[in-house]
Amino acid sequence: MRKSIGLVSVILLLVFSGTGAAQDSIKTPEVTVMDLKQQLSDIEYKQLQLRMRLAELEQELKPVNIERALAGIGSTRPEELREQRRKLLTMERDVLQTELGRLEDKRLQTESAIVDAEAAAYWKSAEALPSPSPLPQPLDPSLQLMLAPDAKAAHVLFQITLVAVIFILFCAAVLSISIKLCRRS
Repeated sequence: MRKSIGLVSVILLLVFSGTGAAQDSIKTPEVTVMDLKQQLSDIEYKQLQLRMRLAELEQELKPVNIERALAGIGSTRPEELREQRRKLLTMERDVLQTELGRLEDKRLQTESAIVDAEAAAYWKSAEALPSPSPLPQPLDPSLQLMLAPDAKAAHVLFQITLVAVIFILFCAAVLSISIKLCRRS
């Protein structure tokens, strides 16, 4: 009994892991869009981190802050230490600015790829719509009107028109009542 349950479990595991692997290898346009949006989010997060560090570096590069950072270090040549610290901070700032520029280019490319992937997803979904199949026998004209491809749009338009007419009648009734009340007073 235990062996058969274990065997069935192993078979089910293999079957479901196989379908999962097949699904992973097939990327739908929607999945691609989601992946690209995740990449864009990651890029924006990295940009934010770099901007925060650049702001910190700008503060650290102020002469007063360089002196404070080296205040506890005893040296016979404090000017050289300050200059060395300033150079190190400037080099780090330049590297971060270069990285920020690279990330900005990558962000623009990713945004462009998202637009392309969304367009591809739209066209793929438009292709997936079933084409209307011809009916084998002629139908009553009123039934044909209801089955027409634009019937749903016509029905929505009819509902909107009906709501608009009811709203206009309601407004007219309220206006009529308020006019009568104004004449009485």
